[in-house]
Amino acid sequence: MASALIYRVFGHRLASEVPLDVLQAAPADAVPTIQVKLREGLIRPEATDSVTFDIAPVRQFFQWQAVGAFLVEEDPSIIWVEPK
Repeated sequence: MASALIYRVFGHRLASEVPLDVLQAAPADAVPTIQVKLREGLIRPEATDSVTFDIAPVRQFFQWQAVGAFLVEEDPSIIWVEPK
């Protein structure tokens, strides 16, 4: 993930494919412990609530209609996102 932006958050170093302006930047050579990666097809267009949660032991899905969708699967070091 060479083009990732690196941030510090809750004691972790987060590499993100999308800018997260509210987080503190980390040195570009920091080794990430969490990765935020883009993924198409996460947004559930049939969801009518402004917020949707689908929580299971090895899969957590969150969708905010105004923001996008987020998915954490078996590997908690990767957060998949589909921005709105």
